[in-house]
Amino acid sequence: MSTLYEIHVSVNLNSPIDEIRWVWFCKEHKWKSIRVVNDKGENPVQNMIGKWCSRPTVTEAIAHADEIASEIEDGKFDVVRVKAEAMMMNSQFEDTYLTGEKGVYWEFHFKIAIDKMMDFVKLATWKETTELPFRDNIGLSMSTSGETKYPIITLRLSHGTRDEAIQKKDEVIAELKEAGFHIHDKLQAECSVYDTYPEEDAGWIV
Repeated sequence: MSTLYEIHVSVNLNSPIDEIRWVWFCKEHKWKSIRVVNDKGENPVQNMIGKWCSRPTVTEAIAHADEIASEIEDGKFDVVRVKAEAMMMNSQFEDTYLTGEKGVYWEFHFKIAIDKMMDFVKLATWKETTELPFRDNIGLSMSTSGETKYPIITLRLSHGTRDEAIQKKDEVIAELKEAGFHIHDKLQAECSVYDTYPEEDAGWIV
């Protein structure tokens, strides 16, 4: 039985021509081009692809991610990071306990529905002032290439069980709702099984 994975490959775009080439390169390969702006960090602007695939094993999913990265390098782009993420609620992760291994973590993404700039300012203030003990594991960003232009809250946890991660996610959502925010659509719950350079997020999220 195959498992659904999301592949991300991040690149450094070093010139305006690179940025234009990147858009067309992704379009020709039928990959989703994503440009993410984080609220802080050493690399606040990140460009990547998003691609879904089904593979029978984690090893095969990782191999496919590396194949895509090689194809991008062949296009004369500077690849900085390769990720493969499985859907967290798959049965294979039911008894998984994470111990902090590099590139392996639970991750949740959920968009916050806002209509005004001041709502975003309020969200950014919440993120900086929350007293949740795992506040450093919470990131704020937005995909400027997306259709909704809603900000995204990310929760990343590299230790513990899936149930413990879900409990922390519920705590974040409860606080957001109490602060008057509305979660847009469905949240994304993943287990990163391969991340070659989590350091790209230094200063943004643990």
